[in-house]
Amino acid sequence: MNAQNLDPAAAAPAAPGAAPGAAAAAAPAPAAVPVFVLTPGKYNAQAFLDFSQGSADVKLFNKGSSALPIIYDGTNLEMFLNAFDDRAQVYSRDNILTIPTVAGPKNLVREYGQITKEEVVAHVKTYASAANRQAQNCVMMYICLRNSVAATKLADLEGDLQEFTQQGPTFLKYIIKEANNGTTAAAISVSMNMIELDKTMNSLQHDVKSFNNHCQGQFRIRDQLGQPISNTDGIAYLAKGYKEVPSLGMKMCLLLSTTGEEDILEKIIWGDYGYV
Repeated sequence: MNAQNLDPAAAAPAAPGAAPGAAAAAAPAPAAVPVFVLTPGKYNAQAFLDFSQGSADVKLFNKGSSALPIIYDGTNLEMFLNAFDDRAQVYSRDNILTIPTVAGPKNLVREYGQITKEEVVAHVKTYASAANRQAQNCVMMYICLRNSVAATKLADLEGDLQEFTQQGPTFLKYIIKEANNGTTAAAISVSMNMIELDKTMNSLQHDVKSFNNHCQGQFRIRDQLGQPISNTDGIAYLAKGYKEVPSLGMKMCLLLSTTGEEDILEKIIWGDYGYV
């Protein structure tokens, strides 16, 4: 006696007129091609988040809206902006942080001193009412900022909040404006800090990496105030600090004095020559 085939698919007859073997199970769909992105927020970053399709997009929005690791308290703008910029990169927010200006596109985080409030507001209006990812990023950024400003500073901004509710870039511009009301004083403070870089190097116990990080912050402040430090002045400032390190001073000073590259300051304080 022949053994019976117990496979239902094999036992099922083919439909009338079907080709032989049509009753067999359909071939599996081809596997999706993997897509590489650095962070989940960068995946399909131009598509809007669909909150009706389960929890993935909801979780992405909630994480992007959560408080930054640095809370702005009125005294730590640079550290706050560094943390904010890191979050912006993870969630691909360049499309709302790159602001068209009379001098060309400018990044609101890194070049805020060269962007007016009116230019930020005008750019936000181009997408804030649209059904797109830019509008969602705008709201996500706004909630993130509200969660990342100390209660005392939030109270100072409360009147302005009524003007730009749910507008992340405009809120950020107001935070920066509030922090930099004394632009001239801030620029003078940076200049004084740079003049005393020899004392800074000694106070850091010749920790060159910390010294370079300090210089990065000072150069960046002046850039964002629209008053960048020239290469000539920057080289003189840096040399004054490096001279305090016996094992490093002569090597760095020689490099500073002999190189003809215009971006020498960036290469040194960002460690491109391997001295940090």
